[in-house]
Amino acid sequence: MTIDSNHYYRITTRRSGREYALDVSPDGSGRLTLSEPAESSGQYWKLDPLGGSHYGLRTAYLGDGLSLTLDSQGTVAFRTTALSAGQSWKIQFSTDATCCLINDHAGPRTCLRLQKQAVFTTRQNTGRPRHPRWRLTKLTLIPGQPVVPGLKPAVGVYCPEGCTDFTFYARPVGTVRAVMIFVDFPDAPAGTVSPDNQAAHLLGNGRAQQLFHDQSYGACTLIVDILSQFGWRRLARPSIEYNCHDFASHRQYITDAAALFAGEIDFSQYRFVLIVAPPTATFPDSPAFNAGPGQGAASASGEIRLAVTFGQDSYRNSYINLVHEVSHLIGLPDLYAYGAGVTASRAGCWDIMSDIFHCTAFLGWHRHKNGWLDTSRSLYLSESPQERYITLSPLSSRYGISMIVLPIDDPTHPSRIFVVEVAQPMEGETRGPRREGVLMYTVDSTVPTGHSPVVVHPKIFSSSPEQGNLYEAPYGVGESASILDGNTRLTLTVLQQFASCYHLKLGYMRQ
Repeated sequence: MTIDSNHYYRITTRRSGREYALDVSPDGSGRLTLSEPAESSGQYWKLDPLGGSHYGLRTAYLGDGLSLTLDSQGTVAFRTTALSAGQSWKIQFSTDATCCLINDHAGPRTCLRLQKQAVFTTRQNTGRPRHPRWRLTKLTLIPGQPVVPGLKPAVGVYCPEGCTDFTFYARPVGTVRAVMIFVDFPDAPAGTVSPDNQAAHLLGNGRAQQLFHDQSYGACTLIVDILSQFGWRRLARPSIEYNCHDFASHRQYITDAAALFAGEIDFSQYRFVLIVAPPTATFPDSPAFNAGPGQGAASASGEIRLAVTFGQDSYRNSYINLVHEVSHLIGLPDLYAYGAGVTASRAGCWDIMSDIFHCTAFLGWHRHKNGWLDTSRSLYLSESPQERYITLSPLSSRYGISMIVLPIDDPTHPSRIFVVEVAQPMEGETRGPRREGVLMYTVDSTVPTGHSPVVVHPKIFSSSPEQGNLYEAPYGVGESASILDGNTRLTLTVLQQFASCYHLKLGYMRQ
């Protein structure tokens, strides 16, 4: 029998003259069980080919994020999908078109067996094999997933949440190289400040580079060449003469700094230039510098268009400060409202571009915008009205639906969208309630950076110094939400939790 991996299958067997289907218990336990054949999503099995006659076994109910797994003790259960021997099932057919399901992870020829309504595994003893026989019945075609469309660009909107213009910004895919240099001033000598120590602080001893690697699923490698061997180079002009929030003055500062290394550093070999000043310089913060072709800072080895100049706040803040500013160089906007700050951010503590003090991750939308989130892991729902049951996997996983997008206005080319995803925990979170559950937010491509283009719709409006703004935003099991934006309504009910995945009911109505 040939298996068509584009279709769902029902897996059945006969016992005491009755037919039973391999199913998932609907009680929220995620337990494998046997049931009478029915139109149940737990009986819709996806057979993912792994090579040869081996397959990963997943269901429409639990989604691609959870796979049938056999551990080394012989226990069978649904676990987070991974490339592991315990999730590799050999489907061995016999001449009567039945098959046995074999997994060697717990020992040679371990197979699925039955005991009343329970399913378990046992090793085949020596002698003639007596594997239970299963029958595969081909069901419906596995539906395709419409690609999330690019958001409609808005004229005159700087650094929008729509498609990134990578002729202006750096594309964060592959190896992205940066160089870090150190300069001081007549009015702000570096003194005993160590370039190596400050570089280690800014990069979190490599945690900044690791964050880009992890958040991009390995798609982006940030390499920073720290040229501390040159020490602190002195500029002729005092720091007070530069204004890093004025484009022309900011560009001049970068030009003057680069000139100190003429003939020693080939800036054309780097996508980003990171310029560090001592804490006594008159720069209160660390702005990014973005310039179009022909508008950048001059250097002996070519134009510098993308840079960050680090000021006083970089000595107080963690490595997320650098991650935030570098992210402006790849086209991500500020999510907090200028003048209000992170304590009032409508995106709360849920993205590095909103809050550098309480967040160590990017929202799913920013992973998508950067080209990091595989298209198979996002689901675009545009038909209205509709009701869907979906199991969401966390963004940290590599399998399953992790981001659901629904248009608020034009379904073919929206400018505003709803997004639903699993909330990401805070790194090193130890105090207060755990930040877990399902997050809902809207994205508006017509809103510029610094004016709240992303708005989280929280379960509870709350804030704390330890957890940040809107830290109680996610919805947990048994909780519901309804959001009306213009003439479009999204309703959400969190039905069940399986490990770190959540089973949802979504209702969507657009007038």
